[in-house]
Amino acid sequence: DYTAENEKLKLNLKAENEAKIYMKKDYRLYVKTKQKEMIKSDYLTTLLVFVPISNLELFHQKYEYILESTVVPGSSLQLCNNDDEKVRLFRVVIMKHKKEDYTNELRRVLKCNSKEYDESEISSMASTLLEQKVIEASLEEKKVSF
Repeated sequence: DYTAENEKLKLNLKAENEAKIYMKKDYRLYVKTKQKEMIKSDYLTTLLVFVPISNLELFHQKYEYILESTVVPGSSLQLCNNDDEKVRLFRVVIMKHKKEDYTNELRRVLKCNSKEYDESEISSMASTLLEQKVIEASLEEKKVSF
C-alpha cells in the first residue's frame, strides 16, 4: 500500500530530525550527572543514543541485535526522562572497534543518532552551561529587585 508506506517514511524522517535537534540541546547536563554509568576501556566504549519516542519500542527490541557481537547485553540505560521531549537519551555500551559500523546501523535500522561519550567534552561543556545558567539567574534576580 503506497499511502501507508509513504506515511511510514514521513514518520521516520520526522523522528530522525527530532533526534538531530535534541543532540544540539543541553544533553550534557544529563550526562554529567550520570558519569559513573559511562564505561570506557581499551575494548569498550559508551555511546549516547538519541531515540525518538516514536521508535522507543523498536529500539528496546533491536538495539542489541542490529550488529552481531557488538553490544554488551542489557547495557541500555535511559539517562533522562523528560515527558515534554520527543527524544529520549540512552547509554549503550559497545565494542570499541565496531563503533562506526554500529552507529551507521543505528541510524539506518532504528533511525537513531548517536555520539561517543567523551568525558572531557561533557565536563567542560556542562560546566560552561551551568555557569551560564547561574549568570542568567543572577541577572534575572537583579531585574526583579529594581
